[in-house]
Amino acid sequence: MEPTNLQLSRSALEYLVDELLNNPRTDHFVQFEGNGLSLRVYLDASMPGERTFFISYNPWQQESFDSMAFSFPMSVFPEDITEVINLSYNEALTSYRNQCYLATIVLCGKVIETVLGTLYERTFNKRASDEKLGINAIINQLNRAGFAFSKGIKERMEIIAEHRNTAAHGNISIPTRDEARSVIYLTRDVMAKAIIT
Repeated sequence: MEPTNLQLSRSALEYLVDELLNNPRTDHFVQFEGNGLSLRVYLDASMPGERTFFISYNPWQQESFDSMAFSFPMSVFPEDITEVINLSYNEALTSYRNQCYLATIVLCGKVIETVLGTLYERTFNKRASDEKLGINAIINQLNRAGFAFSKGIKERMEIIAEHRNTAAHGNISIPTRDEARSVIYLTRDVMAKAIIT
């Protein structure tokens, strides 16, 4: 439920503006998150004369971010691979929080490619990347080799692959927040379920 009033003390707002001015970034904003709120203070460099700031307020519920959080267990794959999976997924969540939905979907695709690539290497003793295999090709080869995915996992990975391919390969469609959110939950489902049987 969206709050009807957001109170931000003058000192807090001055701090955010000061942080923005003293730590210039290419994205020209600083962000505050807390109590289920996301607040951005932007520097509008396009305005002539005095520096102009504006505030973007998004009452995103922190619970949704908490429900998206997940760490792939260390016991399934070697530690370095698990670190890549978890880093990629956490960067996808950061991209989502920053409304970078294209990056969110591409990073979720990377998570799935890493998981599948590792399963492929275990099954065939060769790297899928060396053979330039995409997500769907890896899934198909693993299926033909008799690899059994948990119920519904194969379909989830195929949906993620479709969204990732649309996002990454020159299409002019721009992913929506809802699309990125769905891909995150599909990716989380794939990581959370026992995919190795």
